[in-house]
Amino acid sequence: MIIDKIAWTDLDFTKKSIYHEHEKQAVLMRLYELGLRPGLQIKILNKISFQSVTVIQFDQTRLALNEQELACLHGR
Repeated sequence: MIIDKIAWTDLDFTKKSIYHEHEKQAVLMRLYELGLRPGLQIKILNKISFQSVTVIQFDQTRLALNEQELACLHGR
């Protein structure tokens, strides 16, 4: 998958988001700090911890992302 953009996505549209704006921005900033950027090619390796955590790899880096963090990565 090649990341096109990194943007917040509410997973559950039926409830009011439990995240405040500053928390959303903190998650997005953290993804950038971890090295994720638009144009980066990532590989999804597997799901762990009752299918709620996804392990991805880019270059020599492996990251474990929760569902909300993974949902922020939009790509093709």
